[in-house]
Order: sequence, then C-alpha cells, then structure tokens
Amino acid sequence: LARSLRRVRRPRDLAPIVLAFYLTGYALITLNNYLSSSFILGMALSFAFQLVARPLFGAATDTIGPTLRRLSYVLAVLFLLVFLFTFYLYAPALQVVSLLQSVGTQLLLLLLDVEATATAEPFQAVTAGWVSLPIYLLVSLANWVLLAVSALIWLLITWRWWRRPDPDRPLHELLLWAFYGAFAFQGAVSILVDVSGAIAGNLQHRTFPTFAMLAAPLVGWWFIGTRRSRPGGRLVRPLAAVAIGLLAVLSALKATNEPLVSNKWTFFVPAEQYALTWADEALAGRLLWTGYDERLVAGPGIRRLGGPPWHVRQDIYAVDPATADFLISDVNRQRGRRLGQPLPVTGDALIIYDNGPAQILHRRPQTPFQR
Repeated sequence: LARSLRRVRRPRDLAPIVLAFYLTGYALITLNNYLSSSFILGMALSFAFQLVARPLFGAATDTIGPTLRRLSYVLAVLFLLVFLFTFYLYAPALQVVSLLQSVGTQLLLLLLDVEATATAEPFQAVTAGWVSLPIYLLVSLANWVLLAVSALIWLLITWRWWRRPDPDRPLHELLLWAFYGAFAFQGAVSILVDVSGAIAGNLQHRTFPTFAMLAAPLVGWWFIGTRRSRPGGRLVRPLAAVAIGLLAVLSALKATNEPLVSNKWTFFVPAEQYALTWADEALAGRLLWTGYDERLVAGPGIRRLGGPPWHVRQDIYAVDPATADFLISDVNRQRGRRLGQPLPVTGDALIIYDNGPAQILHRRPQTPFQR
C-alpha cells in the first residue's frame, strides 16, 4: 500500500504493486472476515486523520491530495470486496453482521448509564488463562511497553508538528502518523464495546495485532531518527539490548503457553498418545472423555493429519451424560489441580487400560441396563 501511494513515473511499474495489494486484501478477507473488516475500517479512519493533517500541520496539498484520492479508491474497492464476500460468497460471514446490530444500544447504555445490565466479562479469558494477573502482565510486558512508548511518541510528534508546521514534510511520515492514530482510536473504541457487553469477544485483543503493525515501525522510526541526539549512547545501547532480550524471553513464555505460568496447556505426552490409539481400536463408536479442553483433540489430531479419521468419539469440556469411558493421565490430574476442578469419574471406576502415566477408566454400571 505504501509503495502504491508513492509517485510512480511509469504505470507498468505501479500495476504489479496494486495487483499484489488487492490480491493480498482479498486473501485477508477470505481468511478472517472480522480481522479484514476491522483492518479496512482502520484504513478508513486514517483517511480522516490525513484530512486533519492538512490544516493542523500545514501539509502541502500536492502531497496529501493525490494520496487521499488514491486511498479513497483503495477503500472503495476493499469495502466492495468485503460486501461481496460477506453477503454473496460466504454465507457464515453474515453471523458477524448479526452480532453488530446491538452495538449502538449497548454503547448508549454504557455512556449514558440508562440501565444497569448484566453483561459477560470480556476479560475473563485473561484471568482464567494464566496463573495470576501479575504473571499475565509480566509475560505481556512487551505489548504494554510497545503500547505506552508508541502512544507517548505519537503524542509528542503531534505536539511538535502542530508547533512547527512544515509543508515539505515527507509523505511516509504523515502516513505513519495517520495510520497509527486511526488504529489506536479503533482500539480505544473496541475497549468501550467490550465493556458495554455488546460483543463479548475481546475485540481489543483481536485488534491489537493490526495496531502493533503500526506501533512497532513508529517506535523504530523515532529511535532511529533521534539516536544521534541522545547522550550516553554507550550506556543506552547495552541496556536496551538487555531489556529487549528479557522482553523476548517473556514473550516466548506467552507465545508458547508455558505450563508453569499458563493454564492453557498445549502439550501431550506419549503415554496419552498410546492410550488414544488403543481407545480408537477398542472403543470405536463410543464416547471417550479426554480432558478439560481440546488439548488431546488438537495435539494428536495434528500428528494424525492425512491418516484415517478417529473411530472413538472424543468428549471434552463438560461430560456428556452418555460418556462412560475417561482418559485419566498424570497430565490431566495436574491440569485438574491447576484449574481447581475434580476428575469427572469416581475412584471405584473400572480400569480397562493402563500404561502407567495414562489410564482409561470405565464408569461402573449402576443399573442392569448399563454397560
């Protein structure tokens, strides 16, 4: 997009860039309808920020004008692609539209305090997914540092440009300023929508990646542009390197759902794989409880890609009343203690499979008609 907004002497040099952009845009729309629509909305908001930049910063009309015209064409085409995909090409995408119908009412209830309503807690996934809230804040420290530093830099840039208007300011600086402000505003509005309960789906968590794509280059551009004017460069660089290294380690703990700090475990052990393989042969067509979430459905399922489908029906989360068999492993026991949830089977159950770290228990029949 940035390349296509620059002045190109020959149209044949611009055509491949424009084609690649629209193909990528359509790929994003088909991959994730919500993410693409929010991203395009952020671009539309940047259009408004660029309109503000002309009188506020004294930006030259010959610089902003062609950019706004091109951006208006881009937005029109992208919104048309979203409309066609949502209403004609992919019917399930209409579910997003049905969710958006109550946003206005919920925001009015929030802002005007007209009525107290019981809404879902949008941040419950944060507190339930990690050992504690301080641990979550620690492993997410890179996000919070990026958020705070980029916001301060953007406000400082806005203040400086307003104090010293420059009609010759480079286009890429204006674009970065406008896009950052637009996506930051979108993130702030998404928090209001979450708190209102209109859409209980952690919108601000899902819009943060698009915001971070602008926050990271803004911070990098600022530090590169001011590195010569900062005193104590010999001391700052080693400290910055150590800080970035620590943030990288903490981010790796978050990205991998490290079991020491995360309640969302994503690993499985070979004994559980052996138990599932036995159950797939011996308990074909029956329900088997495999855990408190999809851990043993997703992990072994990935290894099974391209192979035959499962013959045993896996039961997860709340126990189905028809389930009589349960995979109880050392990992599931530890997971239950971490979550504070008891095992879904009593101690008098029959052991029908045991390899040491993993057993399959069969609920003892209570009536002559049960198996």
